[in-house]
Amino acid sequence: MSTSVRIIHTQADAQAELERQRAVKRASYARRKERMMNDAEYREQELQRWKIQRDQKRKTIEDDPLHINARNDADRMTKVRRMARETQNTLDAQERENMIEKVHQRYSSYNFSDLMSFRISELDAQFADLQVKEQQWPLPAPDITPMYKKYLTHTYKLGQNIICACCGCISHDIMEFEVVPQSYGPLRHLRIPEDINIPFDFSCGIDLLDQNHILIDKLGITQDKCIYLCRVCHNQLSKDHQPSEALANFHWVGPIPEELRDLTWIEELLIAQVHVCGSIVRLGQCNNASSFFGIKGHVIFLPQDSTHLIDLLLMSLACLSDMVKVVWTGKSKPNRSRLRS
Repeated sequence: MSTSVRIIHTQADAQAELERQRAVKRASYARRKERMMNDAEYREQELQRWKIQRDQKRKTIEDDPLHINARNDADRMTKVRRMARETQNTLDAQERENMIEKVHQRYSSYNFSDLMSFRISELDAQFADLQVKEQQWPLPAPDITPMYKKYLTHTYKLGQNIICACCGCISHDIMEFEVVPQSYGPLRHLRIPEDINIPFDFSCGIDLLDQNHILIDKLGITQDKCIYLCRVCHNQLSKDHQPSEALANFHWVGPIPEELRDLTWIEELLIAQVHVCGSIVRLGQCNNASSFFGIKGHVIFLPQDSTHLIDLLLMSLACLSDMVKVVWTGKSKPNRSRLRS
């Protein structure tokens, strides 16, 4: 059979060639079908040929070692499951018999009549005890004298102020402090160098510490000249480190002069060496226990030379608005009590 070579240049040519081949196949199929309907011998030959092809294909599949026969595989899995179920049923029956035997062995030796009599006597004793408690009710109140003494002891124990001589923190529980002698070696870390000038007398009255320029809080000294140290400061000193919160670590303030002890907060602002710029707002109503203050925005510290106030004092009340401003936000006007709070 001769074949012709067709040259295809465009997609339209390719599409036309595909349509032509489909038409040829449809015409060939129609002629073969018409011949099978009209020619019985030809139809018999075609059916025989198709049967031979199917048999050859089935034989090829069955001979393939990688082919899995679905029916045989299902039969095999069914057999495996049936055997596993029978084995499990046998094991369950054996375990059930063993459990029944153990129960008989455990309870056959007990005499239930003795157990019942013992339990009844126990319940009778509990009931008699309950009747006695009902007759004695209400019970007399305990003696409040030991309770009152214990309350006073704890109150007096926590009613005293204990001050750390190193950092000046205040607490009330003696268990939070360590008492060390004045000769405690690590106190040398609280020494002030001679080239540092402290503008007040920080002597504590203990010659050993004053001679070595040791800076401590005088209120942290006991009557027998021992020294209170909080746990934090004691731990750092025991490791030969100066505590970060120690007064000797440039945290000294010195005693407050007599003239400055009773200043109001407005007067403190006027003589402060640093002027604070910031906004403090109160969140919630002032009579609400859950309300609190908060800082809004940034806080700036500006140095302030207060020496010129000598020439300005006494300052008029109208000038105070340049130093202090109070802004009230709310639905109603504030009264004096709310402004004072």
